[in-house]
Amino acid sequence: MYKKYKKIISEKHAQGIALKRVPGNIQDVDMELEYGVMFYKFYILTEDSKRFKVEVDATSGKILRVKQKKQDD
Repeated sequence: MYKKYKKIISEKHAQGIALKRVPGNIQDVDMELEYGVMFYKFYILTEDSKRFKVEVDATSGKILRVKQKKQDD
C-alpha cells in the first residue's frame, strides 16, 4: 500500500519535528493515509500534563496539524 511513497521520512525524523513543535513525551504514534497524503500522527504528553496530537507529513516533514486533546479524548 505504501510502496509508491518512496521518499518517506523516517519515524524518528518525524518524531523530532513533532517534538520541536510540542515538547514532551511521545505516548503513541500511527502512520495514516488520507486523501492521498501519508502522515505520522504523534500523541504527545507535555510536562504540564496536556495532551496533543501532532500530524507530520511523511514525505515533506511539514507539520499538518497540531491539536490539543481534551482530558476525556
